[in-house]
Amino acid sequence: MVEGKNQVVLQGILRFPETKETANGNNRFQGKIAVPFTYKDKESGEAKQGSSYIKISAWGDLALELGSFPEGTPIRVDGTYNERSYESNCKSCGEAQKRSWTDVSVHNYSLLEE
Repeated sequence: MVEGKNQVVLQGILRFPETKETANGNNRFQGKIAVPFTYKDKESGEAKQGSSYIKISAWGDLALELGSFPEGTPIRVDGTYNERSYESNCKSCGEAQKRSWTDVSVHNYSLLEE
């Protein structure tokens, strides 16, 4: 049996960085990394550029460090992949709805040269 390991390495451009302090005094960072990719256009056959935006988060001192970098900073992050969900009441219909999202919890980072 293959032993799995939840490890993610992303390299891209920091987007939408935001640090907040929670009600209990912890620092939380949330942002995204724009990861560029190239693909071939089906109609023209030419190479095109795109980006995937992947949510990232961090806590504590690491959150403060990541929050100090401006948007557009080239960065590499190492972390773990997470799936999160919660139930929320729909404001218009009043029914409970399940909400879910994925993100990468950052454990380490390094700045890249531009």
